[in-house]
Amino acid sequence: MQVACGLDRGLPVADAELAVDRRGRGRRRGRLALPPEPPELDGFALVLAGVLPGLCFIAVFGPPIWLFLAAIDGAVLAVMGTVNRKDRRRIKARGALAHPLWSAAWYCHRRDVVWHPKEAQEVMSPGRFQHELWSYDTAPRA
Repeated sequence: MQVACGLDRGLPVADAELAVDRRGRGRRRGRLALPPEPPELDGFALVLAGVLPGLCFIAVFGPPIWLFLAAIDGAVLAVMGTVNRKDRRRIKARGALAHPLWSAAWYCHRRDVVWHPKEAQEVMSPGRFQHELWSYDTAPRA
């Protein structure tokens, strides 16, 4: 009984050596098929073989990926522009209304308080005063 060899497929072959197992039995069967040798390449061809698949991937999938990311960036910028436009419009509208309140207030840098004579002679923190300015409207307070 012979082991299939590579003679009929054109593969390089080598004679099999006598293999002896632990029990002392030896077997020699046919010839062994050797794996094919890799082709000899010069440096440029070797580098090209390593880089070319990546370049092909970038050439095929690069533009769609770039367009997808550009579309996401454009959508984010459009949404943020809309939000900023609404904020600027609100600030301009309320800024004109809150200006008399702001110009009548006094700030004490020693105590870090704001005193407003029209608001029942009370002092408040700068943060509270800022909140009052931003939420100021023309409706009378109770």
